Amino acid sequence: MKSIRARLLLISAACLSVVAASAFLTFASFDQYSRLNSEIDTSYDLVDAMVAFKYKSLDQTDKDDAWINSWRDKAVTLRPKFRADAADAMFKDPSSRNFRYLSRSEKEYRQYLRPLTRYFLKRARFYGALALGSTLFFSFGLMIYVLVYLFKPIHQLSTRMEEFVQNEYSYEFAVPEPNEIGELQNAFDQMAQEVLNQIEELKALDKAKSDFLNIASHELRTPLTSIKGSLALLNGGIMGKISQGAQNLMSIALEETDRLIRLINELLDLAKIEARQFPLHQEWVSSKDLISKTFQGLNGLCQAAQVRLECEEATNFELYIDCDRIQQVLTNLLSNAVKYSPEGQAVTVRFAPTETDHICVEIQDKGRGIAPEDQAIIFEKFRQASSPQNPLVKGTGLGLAIAKTLVEQHGGMIGVRSRPGEGSTFYFTLPKWRHAPNTQLRAVV
Repeated sequence: MKSIRARLLLISAACLSVVAASAFLTFASFDQYSRLNSEIDTSYDLVDAMVAFKYKSLDQTDKDDAWINSWRDKAVTLRPKFRADAADAMFKDPSSRNFRYLSRSEKEYRQYLRPLTRYFLKRARFYGALALGSTLFFSFGLMIYVLVYLFKPIHQLSTRMEEFVQNEYSYEFAVPEPNEIGELQNAFDQMAQEVLNQIEELKALDKAKSDFLNIASHELRTPLTSIKGSLALLNGGIMGKISQGAQNLMSIALEETDRLIRLINELLDLAKIEARQFPLHQEWVSSKDLISKTFQGLNGLCQAAQVRLECEEATNFELYIDCDRIQQVLTNLLSNAVKYSPEGQAVTVRFAPTETDHICVEIQDKGRGIAPEDQAIIFEKFRQASSPQNPLVKGTGLGLAIAKTLVEQHGGMIGVRSRPGEGSTFYFTLPKWRHAPNTQLRAVV
């Protein structure tokens, strides 16, 4: 019998059987002891009744006393029979001879009962101790069994699971015991083996993806750059004057070529980030310098969209960041805000400490806003918010996904607050910051 459940049931049944038997014998012995003690007390009471009857026998009133009459009725039921005979004779003729015979017989009867009472008392104590000892013994044995055969293997299996979760796969799969814990261990081993096999497959797929992206970076980006250069030259008139229609087509081709190059670059960046091959070079950077560089890079886009960039007056902070990567995040968020903002409006940037002691960077626009159902998907790859009131702006759909990954690499979080018709506020937090010397910051493009 190897089942833990069956073993526990067997031990419990044995424990209950021994304890129940010992308890029953204890109760029976104590009951017998109590009954014999009661017989001894009855014998003393009988002698007292005979004394009262003997010395009050000449008084008719006393003979009718209820207590004496009750003993007269009990006398015929006494056991053994010689006691009933002696009592009956005493009640019929309370002579000295009958009284002495009754006293002697009761004394001998009590002497006969006393050893029996001591025997049954010892027996009750013995079986009581046996019941208590059996309970303690089986309880201790059951506890040891549960600790050794249940909790210990469960703890070992739990430890292996924790090691597995922590990517420590270098252990041998042991042969499990043929019981419930063994079945659990076997199921975990099968799952772990399946996960390891899938990890190997994922590694192979990841390597294939990396190889593909490397090929894409060389085999696609290089010819696209050449195509872009050739189109720019043709559009500039190097091969002679071209018609207005052809020039428009050249401009569309140039725009789409730029879009393809951006898509390839963003795909490569995202792949490197996901593969953890995109190390951060963090240093203390002034928020004023960060905003100034970002605004300068977006100057042309703002002029074309006729949208202003503003930074609210605030204390100048120093941020512990990878300046290029956070500037990339800011550029993406600000360019999106500019694209979706009406002409003549402003996009505002502000810095503010949070309750969790992070610094929060907010980018607020006056656009059409984002519907609640779109807010949950815009940070996913290749997803953009679109609706009849908010037409899709051409893009790769990777910018916000890359921004989210970069912010999380810095230990922060990114999100959006928006209501349709009321604009949007994109924000992200950074954990490491400090106050710089007090200077007022206000930049406008």
